[in-house]
Amino acid sequence: MLISYNWLKEYVDIKIDAYDLAKRLTDAGVVVDNIYDQQAGFDFCVVGRLNEVVRHTNSDKLWLCQVDVGEETVQIVTGAQNVKQDQLVPVARVGANLPNGVKIKKSKLRGVDSFGMLISLEELGYDNKVMHQEEKEGIFILPNNIAQPGTPLSKVFDREDYLLELDLTPNRADCSSVVGLAYEVAALLGGEVKLPSYYVDKKDNNLAQELIKIAIEDSDLCCQYSARVIKDIKDGQSPFWMQNRLRHAGMRPISLIVDIANYVMIEHGQPLHTFDYHKIENQQIIVRRAKENEQITTLDEVQRKLNTNDLVIADDKQAVAIAGVMGGFNSEVTNETKTILLESACFTGPSIRRTSRSLGLASEASSRFSKGIEQSRVLHGLNRFAYLIEHLNAGTVVNGVVSDIKSVEQEVEILFNPQQASAVADANIPTEEMVAYFQKLGFSVKQQNSNLLVTIPTRRPDITTKIDLVEEVLRLRGYDKIGSTLPHIEESGKLPMPIKNRRLARTTLRGLGVSEVVALAFHGEEELNNLKLSKNDKLKSYIKISNPLSSNQSIMRTSMLPGLLQAAKYNLNRQQASVCISEIGRVFHKVEDRELPIENEMIGILAGGPIGEKEWHKKEVANYDFYSVKGIVECLFDAFKLTPKYERFTRPYLHPGRAAKISLGKNELGYLGELHPDVVEGLGIESDMKLIYAELNLHTINGFIKETIKYKQIAPYPAVERDMAIVLANSCEASTIIAIAKKAAGKLLENVNIFDIYQGKQIGEGNKSCAIKLRYRAKNRTLTTEEVNEAHTKVLKAMEEKLAAQLR
Repeated sequence: MLISYNWLKEYVDIKIDAYDLAKRLTDAGVVVDNIYDQQAGFDFCVVGRLNEVVRHTNSDKLWLCQVDVGEETVQIVTGAQNVKQDQLVPVARVGANLPNGVKIKKSKLRGVDSFGMLISLEELGYDNKVMHQEEKEGIFILPNNIAQPGTPLSKVFDREDYLLELDLTPNRADCSSVVGLAYEVAALLGGEVKLPSYYVDKKDNNLAQELIKIAIEDSDLCCQYSARVIKDIKDGQSPFWMQNRLRHAGMRPISLIVDIANYVMIEHGQPLHTFDYHKIENQQIIVRRAKENEQITTLDEVQRKLNTNDLVIADDKQAVAIAGVMGGFNSEVTNETKTILLESACFTGPSIRRTSRSLGLASEASSRFSKGIEQSRVLHGLNRFAYLIEHLNAGTVVNGVVSDIKSVEQEVEILFNPQQASAVADANIPTEEMVAYFQKLGFSVKQQNSNLLVTIPTRRPDITTKIDLVEEVLRLRGYDKIGSTLPHIEESGKLPMPIKNRRLARTTLRGLGVSEVVALAFHGEEELNNLKLSKNDKLKSYIKISNPLSSNQSIMRTSMLPGLLQAAKYNLNRQQASVCISEIGRVFHKVEDRELPIENEMIGILAGGPIGEKEWHKKEVANYDFYSVKGIVECLFDAFKLTPKYERFTRPYLHPGRAAKISLGKNELGYLGELHPDVVEGLGIESDMKLIYAELNLHTINGFIKETIKYKQIAPYPAVERDMAIVLANSCEASTIIAIAKKAAGKLLENVNIFDIYQGKQIGEGNKSCAIKLRYRAKNRTLTTEEVNEAHTKVLKAMEEKLAAQLR
């Protein structure tokens, strides 16, 4: 974005040069990428009058011109075909070094001396995009009586100036206009902003209300739409000073009406649009979403098909503009237009951005609306345009503004503790100094005990929290004044445990053949609805995104499952036989009475389909099931040196009886289970395979992993293994059986494992037979048969008493 230094000085008192100003702005976070000296290359360039224009005697394509350059008349030979007698033209005299690199010397063309050059806008350093076609093909013709011959071109073209090229971050859209930047400069240098003149209605009665009606139907996409009616339009060329400013800003002058609208947009940051008043059916403006299959021919004479998410400006009959993007050809202002309707509105940024992107139609207006427009600019832009129209005798403004306002932007109030800024800056900043900074920024401040109640004007939508105010204090005070402190360095150069464990998890999963995916941290509400969650389920405590990229990316994730399901769906619907994928990332849970959400780092694992491919030496290929994914989870915990327990578990989106909670002590570490068939079907996966999902809370797991690894000697004494087959109820869980065995046998029991489950008629209905292998070992001696028998008997007795088990 280009801003004129001289234009900026009209609205704020600047006593430093452009280079110092650029440094001050950059140091304060408003980055100035480049400074362009507009006068460079304009030495020896003056206004000339063509006193005589005749054909070159030795060429039918050259003209011999006698040019009055003020102090003398010089002879110049030119090949431009648009020269005529008495024209005022830009002349580069001998000695000039033009902005495009051409050096002007005395020359001889076809035997005739030439003492200079008649020049075009391109040779003056202007970009092609700011020129009309005829201006590209010949020399530039100056307006009559613009200046006397010999006047330096730098004065005529307002080149005694500097252009500041800004590289604004998205949060500082308030600086994307001359007036907006003036507020920033006033805060940095001190002083007040001197706003330009605005049109003030001369009567109390609103005559415009009798001429136009406005109705906003979709208030979620437009909070305010205002309009003025201007009669007796005299369109034509804009004044040369206005053309110069538009060209310096990178815009091509078109006509007086269009140029004033663009001028106001650069000056105030408010895009405007003009309609031919008599082309508006029934003089009714309706702001609505496009209808199904609705089409519009835009100003570039291209017919465009709209979708129902696009916002349009319509009359009683049809759409007459794509809101915030481009006007319609059917309501265009032409040379025959006598009355115009001037639009100034506040459209929702994401809506304009989506429309612009979907239509492949970008404009300066759509770019500004996409970044967000302050609502108060609506009337400022409208009244500034009206003032310039009357000031330039280009029309008569009808008294009154017609508006439909659905909501009003409110100022933000922040209760600020001055000590917070001092703590961040590591310096004692007096409260009075902070108050002075806020007042320079135009913020109002009230003392409330030891705190400050700071009211933020609507032109600064980026200031919403306390830390934003801290940033404002520090950048106005100067980042260079923040005290230097040595960073805290750990004694050993090792990775923090959370990072170490995250890498260990990735390496372990990769070694088990699990592919890692990386999904966005947000998704749509539809993905959660597919999980059949209850109203108060913790996964529904999500955070909505204010300006989502799309409707299916509108909330922050509360589980890794939606992203992994989308990845699985993508692969399975493209003929992938199976999936075995994982993702490590953060989930976000909204908590009442907390400013920030709770974030936990999670590991998600999703698998389904055959494990590997069928080969000649294999009769069958096993599929991923509950136990194969449980094996992956167990390998992961083995890597963490943890031994959790698995208990029965239910979730709405998991298959009943095929899910387990994973815990350590009283702490839940995660869960795993087979996804309910309804969830898989609702996702639209073109497969009937079973999908198994596991989710582990890495944040909680980190609390159990010990940084120091302890080693123990392998027992030198032999182990004794005994098997036990018992009949018990189907409801008995494996974790319960193992826990009872360990408690009953005591320290002699080294390991217990259930290696077989049998159900049949011999066992009885509702029962199952469990075969258990128990390994006994002592660390300091060889166990005797009596000791093993005693421990084994205790295990059996405990099973009988606590589980009503029977020995087979």
